[in-house]
Amino acid sequence: MKLETLRFLARTLRPHRHTVIGLSALAALAAVFDAAIPVIYGRALDGVIQRRGMNALAALLGAWLVLRLVTDWLRREIYKRGLAITRVTARKIDADALAHLLSLPLSFHHEYRSGEIQERINRLRNSFENFMNQGLFDLVPGVFTVVFMTIYLAYLDLRLGAANIVIVCVFALWSDALIPRLDRAWDDIEKGWRKRYGRMWDALRNIGIVKANSAEAFERRFVGKLMKNDAKLDEKLTVLFNKNAARQDIVSGVGTVVLFGIAALAITDGAISPGQLATVLGYSYLTWAMVRRYLWVRWEFTSLDVYRRKFEEMMTMPEERYGVGRTLDIQGAVDFQHVRFRYREDRPVLTDVSFQAEPGQTVAIVGESGEGKTTIVELLSRYYEPKRGRILIDGTDTREIELGSLRSQLAYVPQDLTLFHDTLRQNIRYGRLDASDREVETAAGLAALHDWIKKLPDGYKTVVGERGLKLSAGERQRVALARAFLRNPKILILDEPTSNLDASTEAVIQQSLQTLMRGRTTFIIAHRLRTVREAGNILVLQHGRIVEQGSHHELMAAGGEYRRLHDLQFRDA
Repeated sequence: MKLETLRFLARTLRPHRHTVIGLSALAALAAVFDAAIPVIYGRALDGVIQRRGMNALAALLGAWLVLRLVTDWLRREIYKRGLAITRVTARKIDADALAHLLSLPLSFHHEYRSGEIQERINRLRNSFENFMNQGLFDLVPGVFTVVFMTIYLAYLDLRLGAANIVIVCVFALWSDALIPRLDRAWDDIEKGWRKRYGRMWDALRNIGIVKANSAEAFERRFVGKLMKNDAKLDEKLTVLFNKNAARQDIVSGVGTVVLFGIAALAITDGAISPGQLATVLGYSYLTWAMVRRYLWVRWEFTSLDVYRRKFEEMMTMPEERYGVGRTLDIQGAVDFQHVRFRYREDRPVLTDVSFQAEPGQTVAIVGESGEGKTTIVELLSRYYEPKRGRILIDGTDTREIELGSLRSQLAYVPQDLTLFHDTLRQNIRYGRLDASDREVETAAGLAALHDWIKKLPDGYKTVVGERGLKLSAGERQRVALARAFLRNPKILILDEPTSNLDASTEAVIQQSLQTLMRGRTTFIIAHRLRTVREAGNILVLQHGRIVEQGSHHELMAAGGEYRRLHDLQFRDA
C-alpha cells in the first residue's frame, strides 16, 4: 500500500480516531467469533458421531446461536457507526476542497476547467466512501482471523498450518502481481473521466453558445467519442478484474483440495477427528473469503491512491495569503513603476509599464486585443504579482498591503456579468455581504434598478437563474453597478460595461456610471474610444508598452497610435 495514501487516511480520520479504534476493536471481536464458529461445528459433529447425548449437542448449538447473533449485531453496529463517520468525513472532504479552491489564485482557475476540478473531488470522495464502506473495519481484523485460523490448523496438524500459509501467500502474491497494471489502468480511467466531464460541463455552461450555433449534435458526438475511449479503458479494467478472479478461483480450489487431502490423511493417522475435518473445511472457506476481502480492499485502495494523488495536486497548490501585511485606508493614488509581467516564460505581456493616477482621476487603458489592458487591472487587484517592478497605492507597495484590505476597497464592473443562481437581493448583496436590506435597495436605486425590481412579482426575491440567464444584458449590468455602489470602493475598475447594450439602456447606465465614478479613482478598460474622451489620462498600449499617454485632445493632436485607432473605429462606424 502507498504510504502517502495511508497518511491521507490517517489525517482524514484523525478527528474520529477514538471511534475508529473502538469500531476496529469490535470488528476484531467479531472476527474472533467468526473463527470460533467452525470449531463449534466440529465439536457438534464429533458429539453426534460419538453419541455424547442431546444435552451436549444442545449446549454447542446454543453457543453457536449466541455467537452468530452477537457477531451479526456487532457487524450491524460497525456498519452503522462506520457509515456515519464516512458521511461526515466525505462532507469534510468537500468542504476542505471548496475552502482551498476559493483560496487559490486566479491563475489556477484559468488553468483548470471547472468540470475537471469537480470530477477530481467527486472521484476522491466516492473512492474514499467505497474504501470505508467495503473494508476498512474488516481489513485488520480479517488478517487477525486468518492468523488465528492458521495457528489453530497448525495446532491440529503442522502440515495443515504450513499448507495454509503457503496457499495464502500464493493467493495474495499472485493477485498482487496485477496491482501495477491496475494502477496504470485506474490512472488512464481517471484522465478519461476528467476529459469527459470537463467537456460535458463546458457544454452545459455555454449552452447559449451551443444552441446559437446549432451545435447540440456536435457536442453529443464529441462527448460520445470520449465515452467510447472510456469504454475501452473500462474494458481493460474488466479484463484485469476477471484475470484476478480466475487466479483466485484456481488457488482457492487447489488450496481447498490440498487442505482436505492433508486433513483426510490426518484422520487416517488418528491425528484429528471427523469434526475437526469439518472445522478445517470451514476454515478453508473463511480463509478464502477473508483473503478475497483483503484483495478487494487492496484494489479499492489502488483506485483511492490514484484519486488521492490527483486531488492532492490541487490541495497542495499555494493559496493566496490573507492576513499578511498592513491594512490601508486607500485614498486612490496609484503608481506603476517599471512593471513587467508574463503569464508564460516565452510570452511577455507587459514590458516596463510606468504611469501614475491621482486620487479621483479617471484613467482609460486602450489598445488592440492582447496588449495587456486587463492584465494591468489584474495586477492592481493582486490576482497576479508583477515579475519585476512595483505597484504602489498611496505610496505603499501592494505586496505589503493585506489582501483583504486591498480588495475590499476595489470594485470591478465587468463587460458581461455572471450571476449566482440566487435572488436579486443576494446577488446585489454580494458586493458587501454584511449590507442590510435597506442598503441593498438604496444601491439598486442608484443603479436605476430599484423601480424595475419592485414591478416584478417576487421583487427582490426573484431568482435570476444559473449565471443570471433569466435577466437581459442590461439588467445584469445594472446588478453589477448596484454591487459596486454597495461596495463603495476607493478604486473603481470598469471593463467597458456598456459595450453590449442598446442605446437607450446604455444612456441609463451611463448616468449611473457617472454617479458611481464621482470622487473615485477609476480605471476604464476601453474597447470603444468614444467612451473615454472625458478621461483625465489615456494610456495607449502597444506590444506590452505604454507608447502614448495624455488626454483625448492631446493624443488626437499627436497623430500617433491613438489617432490611428480612433480613425479606424470611426471610419468603420
